[in-house]
Order: sequence, then C-alpha cells, then structure tokens
Amino acid sequence: MEDKTSFLILPGKKHGNYEYPDLDVSMYRTGYNTGIVTLDKRINIAKEENGHSYIRDIVWEEALKLNLVLGNDGTPSLRQFLDLKELLEKGINQEEKVLYANGKEIDDRKTLQAVYNEIFKTREPFRGEFLDAQFKFNSGILYLNQDHRIINDLLVPQYSQPVLENSLMEICYVNLKRCNEQGLPIKRGKNIYYRPPKDGDVYAAFDDVMQAIRRDINDKKKEIETAIAFAQYGEKEESILNKINPIGGEGRWAPVRRAIEDIAENPPLKKETLEEIKEKSKKP
Repeated sequence: MEDKTSFLILPGKKHGNYEYPDLDVSMYRTGYNTGIVTLDKRINIAKEENGHSYIRDIVWEEALKLNLVLGNDGTPSLRQFLDLKELLEKGINQEEKVLYANGKEIDDRKTLQAVYNEIFKTREPFRGEFLDAQFKFNSGILYLNQDHRIINDLLVPQYSQPVLENSLMEICYVNLKRCNEQGLPIKRGKNIYYRPPKDGDVYAAFDDVMQAIRRDINDKKKEIETAIAFAQYGEKEESILNKINPIGGEGRWAPVRRAIEDIAENPPLKKETLEEIKEKSKKP
C-alpha cells in the first residue's frame, strides 16, 4: 500500500447475505509510480483536478488486476461503491467521521469534497470508475460476479450469485438510496438514468478512458442520435445500428447498441406518430 494518508477507511457493513470487512480505499485513481512501470510499459497519464497523476487508457480487467497486484484491497463492488458515496456525503456534511487508513480523522471537509467531486462530479472530459462487477448468463440465469482474485493469471470471482429478483430490470430513472445487497436499484427515482445489466456487461464507468474513444464517439454521434430518435418510436433501424456496432459483434460499442435496442423495445413515444411524420415527409 502507498502512503496511508492516500487511503480512507470504508467501514465494513452487512447488507442481507452480503458482508465485507473494513476496507482501505484509495482517495485517488491508480497513480503512476516506478513499480507500475515494471508491470506494464503501456502507461498513459492524466491528472485529477487536484493535480494528482493517474493511469488512463486501461480496460476493466487490467484495472482490477493492477489493483490486486499492487497489494490494495481490490476494486470496490457495486454495493461498496454506494456505501463509499454515502460515507463521503456524510463526512462532507459532518454527520459521520471519515478516517485515513492510519486511523486519523480526515477533518478537512475540502479534502473529502475533492475526493467526492473527482468521482461523482459531472465535467469534461467524461470520466468514471471501474467497479468489481461482471454479469454473466449461466443456464439462462443472469449472475453477478464480484470480489475477483487473480488465479493462474485469470480474474476469478469469489462471489457469484444470481441477480436478485427485486432488482429493477428496466430502463428508467432510479433512486440510489434504494438499492439491494448487490448494489442494484430496487426503486424508481428521478435523477439517475439506469440501464439494467445484461450478459457480458462489466460495471466500468468510463473515464477519459482513451482519447481514441472520444474520437470514436464523435465519429458515431450522428448514427447514435439517429438510432435513438427511431428507437424512441419503437423502431430498430438495423442499417444505422450496424454502423454503431455490427450485429452479433461484442466490441466496445455492443452495450451502446443494446441500450438503444432496449429503448426500441420499450419506446416512450407512440409508433403511430413516427408513421405520421414519415407520411408527411413524403408529401410535396
């Protein structure tokens, strides 16, 4: 572990059948150091608002492995991440003490606010956090895999359980205060847009995770906006969707395609309205 004042203690909690001990959670994204260079030469560096350097341009599997190899407590699960959010909010509002990993209190609210902002504040370039959560179908049942460890150079989950039946499995806005022991929302809300997990999904909140991805987004922007426009009326325009991600393909754009297809399956607008628009567009 690095300097203990770079980590805070997330107190252990029990949520239903899921329980975890006290965890040391980094207050910063994985930082650059000479030890990391020996692990991988493909290092790209970015900076947080406070000037702290961190590694970017890595994928979910690399992030989880890197955390484990460096001797950290691992990457937070969905449930742990929500508990961390609540802890930071209470610390900022002086409702609960937050401790450094050395046991001393973090009494500077600005320090906690900076950590919170780096994770949750919306700003450019878009960013986020990799989480220890992967979803896989097994015998027709969707499982949540988490608490991964490295065994024979592979990430092996220590927790693998079917997604709980009370989990919301529809596209909607949710209330993050109402989530189950797996960290999945169980109640609709107003502020957080939610797409339910599907086979192959990993909960990786995208950082400025590669400038190449940003260029890719700009290149696909027109197709994405057009596909969403059709989807809102219940139509899947295959020719446009295939430009976003080929059918059957499992590239980085597959989740985007699936999300648009989900909208088309539960359209917020009437399909008849689209037909009227099409007919009007044909008239001179």
